[in-house]
Amino acid sequence: MEYPKPSLKNFIENYDHSIRNKFLSYFEKGVNRFIFNGPNGSGKTFLAKAFANDYDFSFEDINLYLIAETETESVADRINNLIERMSENGSLFSSQKKVIFVESAEKALRTSPLIFSKLSKVKNAIIIFESESGDIFRSEYRHFISDYQIINFYRLNSQVIEDFLIKVCETNEIKISKSLLDKIAINSRGSLSSALTDLETYVLIGDVEPQKRDQEEDIFSTLNRIFSGEGGFSDIFLSTDQAAKIFEIWISDNLPSVFKGKDLYSAYDLLSYIDILIKRIHAQNWELLKYISALSFGGISSMAHGKVKLTYRAPDWKLYYGLKQ
Repeated sequence: MEYPKPSLKNFIENYDHSIRNKFLSYFEKGVNRFIFNGPNGSGKTFLAKAFANDYDFSFEDINLYLIAETETESVADRINNLIERMSENGSLFSSQKKVIFVESAEKALRTSPLIFSKLSKVKNAIIIFESESGDIFRSEYRHFISDYQIINFYRLNSQVIEDFLIKVCETNEIKISKSLLDKIAINSRGSLSSALTDLETYVLIGDVEPQKRDQEEDIFSTLNRIFSGEGGFSDIFLSTDQAAKIFEIWISDNLPSVFKGKDLYSAYDLLSYIDILIKRIHAQNWELLKYISALSFGGISSMAHGKVKLTYRAPDWKLYYGLKQ
């Protein structure tokens, strides 16, 4: 489907907030380091890209979950060096500034809060850290992010989402009932990305009821549905490659407890395809995101042999953060 180009005039927000204007006001005052804090689907990435497009800045995206330590560099040093290199102009003849969008302020803080303060010397780029939790407000981090302006994003109300879906349907000549659009908007739970995924599912499959998202359901229940063969391919919504990567790690660490022999080999083979898709999504090929859910639920779940009674374990996150044991 065709979506509106990321531009400031196309940025969507609730009627009672003025996120775009707040951000632009701080930028015009000379602020060049920000933290965009808010839930998935609330427009954080869209606003960053819209700003870059409208002001003729280049846009660079960094996913911290893809960065691990090496023999010569710690994770913190790699993150700092990567951001500093990206902020430099690629050509001596180019004066174009950059927007550097860093996914997961939480990982940066857990790795080393000094990452934030060390970036004070970066002048030729707008640095935006993306955050989805309240970790950034913890007292022990306050000093390190004091030079960053926090812009809070909010879950969108259903009417705002529905208004946007109507425009998308008009642009793509999609015929859909008002009642179904209402359900999609309500069931999105304030996430525009969720609503667009449900709309795309409707276009691809036909007249299907949008999945109702239970945000209280824990990851263990989700894993149990997969490994018991009870999940349909649209059972889970993954709004970002970061969320997809975390979900992949949970599955990977629990596969050996469920599958053996050839089944285990085949399941890991499917995960390798998921990993490839995540890397391609990281290169801005967002159309591939929907296939990750299909591979997880339609692929791995189809291999299951009925209900299982297992106690799933959380991944050893230190391995994935690149930290030493």
